[in-house]
Order: sequence, then structure tokens, then C-alpha cells
Amino acid sequence: MNRQALEEKFKETDVYPVITPGFCNGRSPLVILEAVLDGGAKIVQLRDKELPERYAADFRQMTRRYDALFIMNDSVDLAVTFGADGVHLGEDDLPVAEARQKLPDLLIGASVRDLDQAL
Repeated sequence: MNRQALEEKFKETDVYPVITPGFCNGRSPLVILEAVLDGGAKIVQLRDKELPERYAADFRQMTRRYDALFIMNDSVDLAVTFGADGVHLGEDDLPVAEARQKLPDLLIGASVRDLDQAL
């Protein structure tokens, strides 16, 4: 899917679950993922600070099955490796401009602290 199609699909979403294994209350993140996808989520972000690649392939497979967007947290390289639709970058990650050069066709989001940073 090209970036324009991804952006259109993103605009159609009304909830953006971010799944972090440490916040799954002992349940598998894959169980949580399936529940949010069954509930109608059309975009899901995997945020795993300990082992970011451990669930990525399963997230990609399941989001494809549900025709949902998959966003990888923090890592441009893992987004590419696992065929994510986008990446969310924190303040200590690759700058958005550099990520855009590497990922011209993917969605890119970034964490900001205030309006000036967002602009």
C-alpha cells in the first residue's frame, strides 16, 4: 500500500490502541491484539521496550488478517523488517526527517512535549 492509501486508511480510524506487553496484566499481547481487532480497531501500535521484535511478526500477520494498520514503535529498521505500515518515533529515536528519507512510503508519527515541537 502506498503512503497516500495508508494516510487515507489512518484518517478513517477512531481509536489507536498501543499495546505494551508490560501493561497486559499477565495476558499475552496477542490476546489483547486480537481483542482490539475484534472490537474494530483499524490501527495498532506495538510498543515493546524490552524485546521489540518478539511479537512483531505475529502483530503483522494478525493486523493483515484484520485489514488493520500495524505501527512499530521506535525502530525504523524493525518497521522495515516486519513490513509495518508505519513507525512511531520517540525523542531519542531517529529524527523524523531522516526516517522519512528511509521510509518514504510509510506512516511516521513522533512523540512531542509541546506545540513548538509539534510544529
